Amino acid sequence: MRIKFVTAAFAAAAAVSGASAQDTAYLDGFDEWVESARAAWSMPGLSVAIVDGDAVVFAHGFGTLEQGGSTPVDADTLFAIGSNTKQFTAAAVGALVDEGKLGWNDKVVERLDGFILSDPYRTGEIEIRDTLSHRAGYATWAGDLLWWGSDISREESVGKLKHLEPAYALRTEWGYSNFMFLVAGEIIEQASGQDWDTVIETRILEPLGMERSFSRFSEVENARNVATPHSMVDGEHVMIPHRDISNIAPAGAIYSSANDMAKWLLMRVHDGAYGGEQVVSEATINMLRRPHTVLPGGHREGNPIVNGVYGLGVMTASYRGEYLTRHGGGIDGMISQVAALPDKDFGVVVLTNSDEWGGLADAVVYEAIDRFLGVDNRSWSFAGDETAADWSEFGLARTLAGRAATAEAEGAAEAERLTDSTPSLPLEAYVGTYRDDFMGDVEVTLNRGALSLNMTRHAELQGPLAHWQLDTFQVDWDAPAARESLVEFDIGTDAKVKSLSFQVRPDFLDPLVYEFEKVAEEEE
Repeated sequence: MRIKFVTAAFAAAAAVSGASAQDTAYLDGFDEWVESARAAWSMPGLSVAIVDGDAVVFAHGFGTLEQGGSTPVDADTLFAIGSNTKQFTAAAVGALVDEGKLGWNDKVVERLDGFILSDPYRTGEIEIRDTLSHRAGYATWAGDLLWWGSDISREESVGKLKHLEPAYALRTEWGYSNFMFLVAGEIIEQASGQDWDTVIETRILEPLGMERSFSRFSEVENARNVATPHSMVDGEHVMIPHRDISNIAPAGAIYSSANDMAKWLLMRVHDGAYGGEQVVSEATINMLRRPHTVLPGGHREGNPIVNGVYGLGVMTASYRGEYLTRHGGGIDGMISQVAALPDKDFGVVVLTNSDEWGGLADAVVYEAIDRFLGVDNRSWSFAGDETAADWSEFGLARTLAGRAATAEAEGAAEAERLTDSTPSLPLEAYVGTYRDDFMGDVEVTLNRGALSLNMTRHAELQGPLAHWQLDTFQVDWDAPAARESLVEFDIGTDAKVKSLSFQVRPDFLDPLVYEFEKVAEEEE
């Protein structure tokens, strides 16, 4: 490490001016490159900050707050950082460990009242570290439909976990679980006597001077200079509402700016120190970076990222032979990427106002790192496209190919659709309440000859049911980010509807197919 403590005043001045004592020739033309990439991706707006040594050497906004608008993004524009919130939660646990109020290996059942999972062994054995390292045994994003857009509280969501079935044995496979970070947040509240939001504010945001960062959605609603979220619909960026995820806040609720996240990065690359103070203990920083779970996927020939593992709220890997920490974040209409080379005291954050995953934010991060490392002869053979000139061109080519593959699959499904089929029963027979122990109730209603579906605890997850084929209907959800779902009704041998099933955005939200049993009329 080149420096132990960071001078807050110098860092703040650098954040405004983009100047530092470091040799930053590697940034020559970087802003033009970012703007060119933004235009190629048709990204409405993004903000970028880079730290090098003890200073913020780059902090700029690009594009506009909303597509077609005129208000520019700057380094103080607020964006949702999504799952980059997770390391804040892990750091808060570390603060309580330092105070002797928690232990990393403490059993969750001993630290959280009423904690029950689907089987007694997992309930009794799962530790705090397991909740922060995605090794609790749940499939990636499993169950996320429960909290997304619902009025279900944090406490109620944790109580529902006894109905969520795991996919793997404990600590055997990596599966990205937002619910486990919610569990960690509830443990923080019980151990500290303060809610998660207050702990994040007082233990991290305030000591770092992150005055443009908020853990509470109500504060974002009253803030100025906030980016508008966008979702890609039919190849176009469409403005969508901000998503209030207060009920899963420890997994992804923080809003921040490039300037503020630069302070977070300076602390991270200096082993928890900032402004002459140890904001997060070095022991905690080391524990967060420590490998806990091997990431899936393996290594592709030519890929500069190798040996990927997950710590606590952060991924680590080797990038072109350098030690890399990184994490992405995504929520409706916003994507973030935060990466650092701790051994080089270097870090970069990218915040965007579109939820197209794995695209421009990644490209900007790795372009910045390559410039810093002085990488000139880049290899793109691992991309399957040796003509790609840089990370942006590679990412865009891969993204466009993905869109084309999705369109082809949708076209094939449409071609196989039995368009001349009819439902097995009169529409009245599908009307009723359907129930799942984990997800709750959905209601199917009939009005003026048309069916509609409503998830009773999710205000935006409702919409008209259009006949697709046989006993399958398509629901066009009110929430733009939810898109459409195919709803399949199961008809019993008694010629009555037994259940319905569907999934919502398995590519972005939740992979599970939920089956709701029809409730007898006398039970409704």
